[in-house]
Formats: sequence, C-alpha cells, structure tokens
Amino acid sequence: MVLAGLLVALTSPALAIDTLRVGLFGNVSWSGESAVSGVVTTQPEYKVERHFTEVGSTPGNLIDLTPLQDGRPKVLIKTVVVAAERDLANIVGQLSATIMAAIDTISDVDDISVSQTANLFSVLLTFSAETDLFAALERVNIAVDLVRPESIAGADDIVDTNTDPELECTEESREFASTSTVTEEWGACESALGGTGGFRTTCFRVECRDREGGQITMRPGRLAGKAAALARAQQESTIELLPEGINPAVLPVALSPSHVAAGENVAQRALSWGGRITAPAITNIARSELQTVLLELIEAGGPEDAFQRKGASGALGTFIVLDLGAPVGVNRIRFYPRNTVQPAPNYAFQSDFLRQFELMLHDGSDLVLDGTGRLVPQLDDYSVLRRSIDNQESVVDVPVSPPQLVRFIRLKAISSFPYEIDELDAFGQGFISRARYLSPVYDLGAPATWGAISWIERFVNLGSGDEQTAAEIDANCDVSMQEFATAKEIPEIWGQCETVAQNRPGVGYITVWNCYQTVCRDDAGGQTVTPGRKPVALPAARTAQSSGADPSRLIIRTRTGNDPTPLLYWARNVERTTEPERSLSFSDPLEQLGRDEYLGLTPNLDASPPQVWDRGEITEDRTNWSPWSAPYRTGNLPGGEQVLSPGPRRYIQFSMEFENDLIDATKMVEQLAIEYLQPPIADDLIAEIFPREVDSFETVPFTYAVRALMGIPGVRGFDRLQVSTPTRILGIDQIQILDDSPEERVLDSHDISADISVSPTGTIQLVLADGSEHPLPYLTVSTSGDTFGIESVDDGGFAVRFPSVTRPTGGGDRLVKIGFRSRVLLYSTVFRGEARFSGEAGTVQRVTPGNASFLGEGDLPTASGITVLSPAITRGSLVGALQLAPNPFSPNGDGINDALGISYDITSVTRAADVTVRVLDLSGRLVRELFRGENLSGHYDSGLQAELLWDGRNAGGDLVPPGIYLLHVSVEGDARDGTQMRTVAVVY
Repeated sequence: MVLAGLLVALTSPALAIDTLRVGLFGNVSWSGESAVSGVVTTQPEYKVERHFTEVGSTPGNLIDLTPLQDGRPKVLIKTVVVAAERDLANIVGQLSATIMAAIDTISDVDDISVSQTANLFSVLLTFSAETDLFAALERVNIAVDLVRPESIAGADDIVDTNTDPELECTEESREFASTSTVTEEWGACESALGGTGGFRTTCFRVECRDREGGQITMRPGRLAGKAAALARAQQESTIELLPEGINPAVLPVALSPSHVAAGENVAQRALSWGGRITAPAITNIARSELQTVLLELIEAGGPEDAFQRKGASGALGTFIVLDLGAPVGVNRIRFYPRNTVQPAPNYAFQSDFLRQFELMLHDGSDLVLDGTGRLVPQLDDYSVLRRSIDNQESVVDVPVSPPQLVRFIRLKAISSFPYEIDELDAFGQGFISRARYLSPVYDLGAPATWGAISWIERFVNLGSGDEQTAAEIDANCDVSMQEFATAKEIPEIWGQCETVAQNRPGVGYITVWNCYQTVCRDDAGGQTVTPGRKPVALPAARTAQSSGADPSRLIIRTRTGNDPTPLLYWARNVERTTEPERSLSFSDPLEQLGRDEYLGLTPNLDASPPQVWDRGEITEDRTNWSPWSAPYRTGNLPGGEQVLSPGPRRYIQFSMEFENDLIDATKMVEQLAIEYLQPPIADDLIAEIFPREVDSFETVPFTYAVRALMGIPGVRGFDRLQVSTPTRILGIDQIQILDDSPEERVLDSHDISADISVSPTGTIQLVLADGSEHPLPYLTVSTSGDTFGIESVDDGGFAVRFPSVTRPTGGGDRLVKIGFRSRVLLYSTVFRGEARFSGEAGTVQRVTPGNASFLGEGDLPTASGITVLSPAITRGSLVGALQLAPNPFSPNGDGINDALGISYDITSVTRAADVTVRVLDLSGRLVRELFRGENLSGHYDSGLQAELLWDGRNAGGDLVPPGIYLLHVSVEGDARDGTQMRTVAVVY
C-alpha cells in the first residue's frame, strides 16, 4: 500500500470568528447532522431530469456516507471471498476469526463492527475521538499485514536486505510540506500532526552499498524489519494466516468516491449508482417483461429466469448494454447460461451459451445524448475486449488486463446460434473515478460575513504500482494469462495471481489460479519477460507525478444565498400556454413553490374545477443565490483561502468533485472548515471607482468610494480597506469618512499627499510633500486626533487605515472615499476591494460593485462600478512609458551615475508574454542582453527587477566605449507584438 498525505493545518479560530467544521472532528457530519447552536441543515436538491429533482448529498450514490454519520476516526477492512457456496461460510468464519485476532491488540479502538453481504466481508473499526486517522490506519495495516498469506505478504515499498547479504543498506527520511513536493526518489510516505506546524509528510528512501564493488543504489521506500517484521517474529508461533487468495484492503474512512474491493461484482451495484441495463435491438418483447429479464442478469438470484434468444425470436445482432452508472476499475467480465456457475438441474441449458460474440468496453468519456435524454457512448468509441467466432466455453470468463476504467459494457451476438445468459458479471476494484458531494444547505440563522475556507485532504493509493489508467498497454508488449491448479505449480515467470472459483462438469466447484505475464519486444528483436501485468514505462502513478500531472483532483466550490433553496420550481398553465410560468406556491402565494408541491402538480382538465397547472421548468435561483464560485486552489495550504462567494448571506453550500485517473487511488477529505462572522461588518459594501474610462499609460487621479449599509443592529464596522490594482500605485492623496446626508457631510478626513517610490534598498516607501521618506506601514494623526495610515503597497494593490466606521444610531449609511494615483495597463481592469476590522482577526467583507456616490461629472448612476476601461490600449503598443535614468551615465566607478536604471510598462497582456531587454550599438549589433523572460501587464523598473540596471558592460563583462547606444524593449503577445527604443549616452 502506498500512502501519502496532503494536509493542511486548518485556520485557527480567531476571536469572534465562528467556524463550520464538516467531517472528522467537526461540528457537522458529512450527512448533515449539526452540533452547532443556531446552524440548521437542509438536505440539498439537485436536478436529474427536466422535471424532476433528487434529494441528498451524493448524486448517483457514488459516495458512501453510511460510515460518516459521526465525526470519529474509522478504518475499514474489506475483502471479497471467492469460494463455492458450500464453502463460503467456513472460509468466512476462518477469515473473521483471523482478522479479529489480529486487531485484538490495537489500542484506542472504541467499537468493531463486522458485516457480510454475499461474498463481501467487512470490518469497521471506530477509534477514540482524539486518535489521528492515519495513525489509526498505520496500526491496522501492521496488524493485517501480520496475517496476510505468505504469497502476498509484504509491500512493494519495503526493501528486504536479508535477501542479499552483499548489500549494506541504510534508511533515510525527509519531511515534506505536502505530497505535491515529494520527489521521485522518496516513497512510503506517512503523514502526522507536527504541533504548531500543522501536518507534515515524512517520506523514506533506502541507500544500499555493494560490499565488494562499492556501487551505491537508491530506491524509494523503507527497510524491512521494522515494526511489522518484529511483530511477525514475536507472534509467528501463535498467529494463524488468512486463507490463500484472501488479501484484504485497508483504507481510512473519509469523504471520497466509493471503493470496490478487488473481485466485487460491480454489475450488481449498477442500479444503485444510477446505471441501467438495456437491449435496444429487441422489439418483440413487452418493455416491462424485457426489463424484468434484463434485471435478472445483474441481480443475485436463482436460475429460474434468463435472457434468451431461441427459436423464432432471433439471435443475430442482438446485444445488451450494461451502464454501470459511473466509471470504475474492472478486471474481469463473465457471462454464462443456466446450470453452469449456479447448479440448476431443472434448467439444463448449459449448452445454450454464446458461441460467437463481441464484447466491448467504454470508459464513460465523450458521451452524447440519446433519444431518451440519457448520456451514452457512440458505437465507434467502444474498444473491443474480445471477439470470438468459435467459443467452446459455456462459462466465458474474460480478464481485463491491466484493469481498466469501465462504465459501459456491450455484449453482442454475432451469429444466429440460439443462446441464453443467466448472469452478466463485471468484477471490479478500486475507487469510482468520478464522483460529486453536494453539501446540505447550511442556515446560519442570520447574515454572516465569510472568512477562510480550508480543508484536510489526503492522497491514498491502494495499488501496487502496476496498475494502469484506462489507457492501453504499449503496443510492443503483450499480456498473457495462464491457469494453474495450485499455487505450487506457478513458475517464477508468472505473477499477480488471482484465485477464481470455477464449476467443472462432473466435478463441481474448484479453485484455480489465474496468473499473468508481460512480454515486451525491443527494436533489436529481443524481448523481456516480466511476471504480472506490468506497464512498459513507469507505473501510472509515477508517470503522472513526474510529468507534473495530478492523478487525483479535488474541485471545491461554494455558493451563498438569501433563502433555503437554490432551485426554483415553475408551474405552467396547460390551458394558457402563452402565459409566463409561475414560481410561487399555490397554498401560500408569499412563498416559493416547493419540491413536494411541484411534484404533485398533475393537470386534469376534466376535473371540476379543471386542474390546469403542470410541472414546468426547474432552474437555478439567480435572484437569491450566487452562481457556483470558481474552484478553490489553496484551501489545502496553511491559512486556507478566502471564501469567494458573496456575503453577507445567511445560507451557504459547497460542492466537491473528485476526478481520479488511477484505478486504486483517490484523494480523501477528512474535514472542511468555513469561517464566518456574525453579525457582519456591514449589511453590504457598495463600491465604485471614478473615472471609469481613461487613457493608457497616463497617470490618473482616481476616487474609490465605498458606501457601508449599516442597518443590522450589532454590525461590527471596519477600519481598513484593501484595494486591488493592476500595477503598483503612484501615490495616495486623501482619505475621507462621510455621513449619509444628501450633502455627504465630512465626519473625518486626512490629506496624505504621498508619492510611492522605491528606496535604494529595493523596498517600497512613501515620499511626503515635504520630501521626507517613510517606510511602510505609515501612520499619521489627523488634526482631529484620529489615526490614518497606509499599511501596505505592492504590485497588486494597497491597504489603508482610518478611524473605525461604525453603525449610526438607529442605523444608516457611512461613506469612505480614497483618492489615489495609478496607471491602467489593460483594456478592462477591476479594482476589487475588501473591508477589514483590525480588532478581530480574520474579519473580511468584500465590496459589491454599484452606485456608492456621485463622484464627478460623467458619473452616471446606471454605469457605476469598480471596472475601469482604457479603449486606447487595443490600438497602441504593448510597451509604453519607457524611461532611462540617468541619461547620460558614466560607469567609471566613482559612485555617481554609475548605472542606468530602466523602467517601462507592459499593457494588454493577460497571459505571460515573452519580454526581451537588449542594448544595441548604432549599427544594430547586440552589445548585451539584459533580460529575457515572461511578464504580465504591469510596471517594471530596476528597483524591483535587478536585470533592469545596466552597469555599462558588454556580454563579455568589459566596459563599453563611450558613445551612443540603443536600449530596445520588445514584448511578444498572442495577437500582436510591441517594441520601444530609446538612445542612451555612455560618457567617462
């Protein structure tokens, strides 16, 4: 088992900040049970058809919430028992006794639950609340490893030095902040809580030195002989191993796509995952009768019914399509007639098997809508697993090697031979590759301002490293399977063996071994034989990691609202079809039409009075709910990420989408936390900037106004405002606080009149009107005795401080105006803003674009907002404001004008563009290239980018002769390029 942890210390709850913690150690469970006073959860509704919705957090039931009802750490042991029905109870009894004996000594276990469904055996261990989940997982893994059969005991990431006495090996460890930073030479990663530093990932590698030759080799993983080996040695005389072929999976219980134990029949789970089974080419059987027969193919049951095409019904061209409902790893497909796998002497149709067939698979990607509105694959997109024109086996058992992601299975008869199918089995393994969790709607009882969102995620890989994704194995390699009667008969060149129960006529059930071998050919005509189903290059997990791709992705979004339901249900009048649909309840016209009332709408024009209302559209409520936010990128890092959805709002909901490329690997989420503040900073913060249309490159005096609506009693107010800008601003002139009277009376103000510059040490500083220079942050006291200041300025914005803006007696508005100077370097620039209250850490409320005030001639209320346009940018050069100083300069080492400083602006570049800064002589020959790299729109100078300082030397490091030179700046954009050139004089 390969295990790595991506963990983040969730943001610490600050004073007055409440936190909604969902999941492990949380105050709300994943299924919606809330332990937070004042927080009410409502099960989510999601649209599945045009006129129908479902209720629940797991669309398609692709995530199992059953073991997640509380917030205690749990570990699950599960395995499939492959045995004849007469032997099943005996083997399960032995399995249960061995597992229970192995886990008996594990500490901090509060509860053990054993269950069996058909041939799937599971043990769920619940640990005490203070136990770290992955510490518990490690204990269970050690215990289960002690009882694994000899043929499969051990792990790929353990180096056993006892097998090679010529090697002298040592183990090294290294700590990583997350698995995203783990390099290829490290493995067997473990995660643990590291005090105030949050969770850390510790990985290992083994370095071995050849005792004779001295050669040194390294490989990821750990040395054998650690805790597991020691425990095995201590208990070897008393412990009973599991039966051969039993290899339990051990996995932590956290929010993740459902897991399938190796060998589990996923065909029997298809309906619960939203799948179905159809036979589209069959039209001579009533639909209800056909559906009943088809369901028998994928349901555990007796041999009374079978899907059959005999006699006049016709067999040629008939086919069955099994939709599993979601892509999942499949390693084997089996189908057979009655009286074969399941003995049924009264239905002796064992000879009516498919003699000519085509078995095809599809992974569920690139689907199209069929005539019923369902998503299905196109026929040309299926891949053929097996095509047989001379099948002699009544039980057709086809391995899928290597295991592949499969959603659709298509089985077609390609001859007119009569046939029947009693069961269609698809045996799987691993995690469902695509799943979504939709949280309940959380009602906080009153509007709240949102803080940070953060979560704890783990990457879990239960595979051996030999698994592939849905991609095929290299064309130069062939995978073969061979059957062996006993384990002793298996030669060393065969591997990854699996036990399979087979029914032999006249013998009954026997257990055989299916083993695999990979033969790869090279360009010289040679070949290599490898036991098992080996990919040609690196294992898929390592390939994905080394190429920078993430084999498991987690997409988290939020949305916020003002009422409990993000959906709108509409009713339509079938008598007056031209009338608009209505979304109000018929029983209470002041409320929205609810789901139950909507689903109960049935038109009946013959009734008295006529029932004219029918179900109309189901839409998103864009009036009361925000759209889903952009995905969060850094919520799994310390401190989390600011919630993007608007506030203050009373209701919030989040969604998680899991996307996995590896069959046996997924990310898991232990806990998700959302900070919120009640009451909020203000009811709302309406912001606008003026002017809103300017010339490019020009220095423009802007006014940024924020109107704080403060009607809610107890709103906290704010004393800081942070504004994002496209480049570093050039100055801040004034900060004002005004009341909500028509004349907007000034309550407090301060004229700062500060220019922004870069100090000789490269730090940003203020230069006041009197010429004095001041570092940041800069605080000053106004004539009224209040404190104003500039807290920070950088290339992405600025933050100012002022006396606290609080709610007027009885409620009302307050207005804050900031005067600053800047340049606009894009066609469209949004100046976003955030208000903060310094007295309570973590309080943040973003502004809402709108009409805050009348800011000058041309400030139309209908055009107000925080977006500034510069249409001239689309017609001008990508490079502007190129300045050289001092010019001329004298690089003679006397400390006066020894170097040339270069500054310029880049405009209209939204993706990194290639930028080159060069010095040429008057003939155009290159003297020196000062800078080559990628830049976005912005201001660049020698104060912050050292390459933009020319010391008068050429590419060889020699001082250039005195004279005139050309300074050339070029930008290569996607649609157009830009260049600027200036002359510079070098004197001595």
